[in-house]
Amino acid sequence: MLCEKLKVDISRANRPRNTIFELFAFRDSIAYGKTKHLSKSEARDVNDQLDAYLGGRLLIDWQSNIRTSDFALRAREDAEKAMTILRKARPEPKEALFTFGIGTHSASLIEGK
Repeated sequence: MLCEKLKVDISRANRPRNTIFELFAFRDSIAYGKTKHLSKSEARDVNDQLDAYLGGRLLIDWQSNIRTSDFALRAREDAEKAMTILRKARPEPKEALFTFGIGTHSASLIEGK
């Protein structure tokens, strides 16, 4: 929707946009988890590291993505690229891409009667 509004063409099939879709799919699978039955069947030579094969876990897509930090690093890099592209397309004034929040707070003690 943002790409449409800002008239930005980021291919849905390529990075960084497809990574953003993967992130939303990951979020949805965690937030709205559904039971998924996994199975695997293939013919194997019983002498070909059978113990390691039988001990391996079946994983769905998001579980495969979080086994290492590779997906997280790619997601952070691609999210920054996508936000940079969108920021360049937005009208002035443009805010900084990333900023730290600043706030001030105070409290007062009101003595009772």
